[in-house]
Amino acid sequence: MHDNDRFVESTNLILSISHAIDLIDPIFLDHHQRVTFLALSIAEAMEIHPVDQQHLFIASSLHDIGSLNLASRLATLQFDYTPAGERHAETGYYMLSFFEPFQRAATIVRYHHHPWTTKTPEMPLESAILHLADRVDIMLREYPDPMRSLATIRERVLREAVRIFPRELCLTFADLAKREYFWFDALSQHTEFLLRQKAQPMSLEFSMDMMLQFSAMISRVIDFRSAFTANHSRGVAVVAEQLGERLGFSKHEQAQLRIAGHFHDLGKLAIPITILEKPEPLEAEEYNLVQSHTYHTYRILEPLRQLQTVNQWASLHHEKLDGTGYPFHLTKEQLPLGSRILSVADVFVALTEDRPYRRGMEKKDVRHMLQQMVSDDHLDRPIVAALEQEYEPINQKRVAEQNAEMDEFRHYNATRTVNM
Repeated sequence: MHDNDRFVESTNLILSISHAIDLIDPIFLDHHQRVTFLALSIAEAMEIHPVDQQHLFIASSLHDIGSLNLASRLATLQFDYTPAGERHAETGYYMLSFFEPFQRAATIVRYHHHPWTTKTPEMPLESAILHLADRVDIMLREYPDPMRSLATIRERVLREAVRIFPRELCLTFADLAKREYFWFDALSQHTEFLLRQKAQPMSLEFSMDMMLQFSAMISRVIDFRSAFTANHSRGVAVVAEQLGERLGFSKHEQAQLRIAGHFHDLGKLAIPITILEKPEPLEAEEYNLVQSHTYHTYRILEPLRQLQTVNQWASLHHEKLDGTGYPFHLTKEQLPLGSRILSVADVFVALTEDRPYRRGMEKKDVRHMLQQMVSDDHLDRPIVAALEQEYEPINQKRVAEQNAEMDEFRHYNATRTVNM
């Protein structure tokens, strides 16, 4: 984000996060994109109000945000209602509710696996539209040549009119399904372009404060997949922000550091949870996969011009001053100060935070490790010196914020248990 870019345009940001969610497995490639295109096409045909279409765009783009492990996602690949679908919809509602502008979208997600015949007063029509679009995309993936199976898909949806979906919705879909262009658009290589055209008029402007809230929401999506990492990104974010303040960064730059801390492990959505939680040493192939997370973070955020600086700071946190880091093997002269701050913050938090399998290191051991990494030309000496000079207040701030996040994680787990 450049100093003059005080607002982030939301459409590309939402679609980038949507793409990140689909990285969990190739079977879900472009799932959110196609579901969103189908949902908006149906909503337009039904003459849904533009404001409601805006909320539907957000909900459709992020509808599986509560289902970020492969087993959970695979359980949703059925046309009929399943408890797994209801659970991940409730979890998605919980996640999206953290961000106030997404409250309406959160409600749409909450009911997007709920049969219309048993609807509650809180269930909006947009939930049924999203539900239908989601099921249509699942059906399209069942057929090797979907274009030759369109009549079957259309008939199957119509059979579900009374049992699952409102009749008006099914009739609208049936009318669209007779038009070849609808399917050509949905299945073509131009779907993303067409979707952006539909979504652009619905774009919101996110202020810096809104970006802080949005990135904090996404950090929970990243970290709450595992108790091993439940409060890691929040710790990195606050330590980076504190270091930036002590190194003379402006308030705007400090906020950017915090956002970068929230986003720094975004690419881990592409890493199976079994690898992230593996207690034994990783095999070479598994380690290579883990290393790819910074590359994925970089590519996910790359289209967002207004987050260019945040992207660099977040994505380069595993680079080392001597050029032996990953994924780009940049050297000190090529690394912006912000990314070097993120590197120190990430190492410091990893060493000091409690994990389910071990307690955080004591101060003397942390300082020894940091100094060793400085001597090895991995971490920036002045940044480590600033951390050591303000060790206690920075660490106290880290502990307070990570404890608060862990309390939220426990509440999240309790909510999930109630809904299972």
